Amino acid sequence: MESQEVKFTEKDRIVVGIDIGTTKVVCLIGKKNSKGDIEILGKGKTTSIGVLRGDVINVDKTANSIKEAVEQAEAQSGYKVKEVFVGIAGFNIHTEMNKAYLEIPDENHIISKEDIDKLVEEQYNLKLEPGQRIIDVIPQSFKVDGMSQDLAPDLIVGVRGKKIECNYKYITADVNNIRNIQQSVMNAGYKVKDLILQPICSAEAVIDKSEKDAGICLVDIGGGTTDVAIYHKGLIRYTSVIQLAGNIITKDIEEACRIVEKQANALKEQYGDCITTKQQELEIICIPSFRKQEAKEITKATLTRVISYRVKDILEQVLYDIKQSGYEKNLIAGIVLTGGGAKITNISQLTEYVTDGISTRIGMPTDYLAKGSQFTKELEHPMYATVVGLLIKGFEWYEEHEPIKQEPIATPKEEPKEIPNEKPEKRKKESEKTGFGEKIKNLLSGIITDGIE
Repeated sequence: MESQEVKFTEKDRIVVGIDIGTTKVVCLIGKKNSKGDIEILGKGKTTSIGVLRGDVINVDKTANSIKEAVEQAEAQSGYKVKEVFVGIAGFNIHTEMNKAYLEIPDENHIISKEDIDKLVEEQYNLKLEPGQRIIDVIPQSFKVDGMSQDLAPDLIVGVRGKKIECNYKYITADVNNIRNIQQSVMNAGYKVKDLILQPICSAEAVIDKSEKDAGICLVDIGGGTTDVAIYHKGLIRYTSVIQLAGNIITKDIEEACRIVEKQANALKEQYGDCITTKQQELEIICIPSFRKQEAKEITKATLTRVISYRVKDILEQVLYDIKQSGYEKNLIAGIVLTGGGAKITNISQLTEYVTDGISTRIGMPTDYLAKGSQFTKELEHPMYATVVGLLIKGFEWYEEHEPIKQEPIATPKEEPKEIPNEKPEKRKKESEKTGFGEKIKNLLSGIITDGIE
């Protein structure tokens, strides 16, 4: 289906997000309505080819997947895509802490946003291990003029001081993966506006501000990796990547049932469960034959045991990361599971069991979308958290860097009031008198000025 381009005005801020996952590539095109909700204009989804555990391995095949997904979204929206926001993930993502300083010569200086932006921007030049590049710098706290107490990032602007000390977290990614993502997008015919860490995007879509303030752990179970992000007092405090996710669960089902990947994935999606029951021993699942082989039958309990064993393995690593972060006691809002793997039945109950009772819920990425839309209904699945979050972060990026200029409201000129019953000849003579008087006044003004000089 060929896209039919629709004319959009400059006031129609359009944002395009692309989630390049291990199993799928999803593209969303959206704009904000009058209420501030995101209205989805087009959606494209295709099988991801060329991506392994979140890293782009084959540029050409990934470019083809991207182009197919974008063209689907273009055909639905009528919008011709040029620039896109892209998520980045993979097992080579790392997070480190560091300190930075900025000294200001002015004795009575009031710290501004420009000062903080300059301080943060300088940290992107930090020397790293070969093959790594900083993709994000996140201030955690500030001190001014050696004060003993830390200041939160939202309090630093407006403080009087000369020396600023910043504790910040920087996130690095593999240079080759960054280049491969950018090259894939470019080969597909589009420009990368910004690369954004996928768990940050997912968190934007399924976690609200009050939960980030209270303390919450996001667990995004994708196809190739499971991303963990912990928030406290409104800021991201810890991130990690677990190299186990949905694909390994599918692989376990393949081996246990001796079936092909497509069948194993279908079993996981249709009958996947994390908790076994006596009833499951009586439930028989028939697996269709493959070519000339006979059809197979397994109990649902057998399938559940295979799935629950691997999910428990993943969740135990999540618990390890939570303890490593130092925020185990600060997760007042609990855990939010999202990503395609979060759709497995009873996974939240198993998570609470493994984590010794930390409250858990499934995160759906529809809170910020316009209600009642066909696309909103389609996106009621945790697998779309990242791509919806990319739209949210995209709108934030434009508001900060390229805001739409508001046209000034023109003040209407007052028309000269006509005096009732006044003859046109009289108005003309009065106008001529006024004009002559102005000329005399300007002439005298010039003579006086020349005399002074």
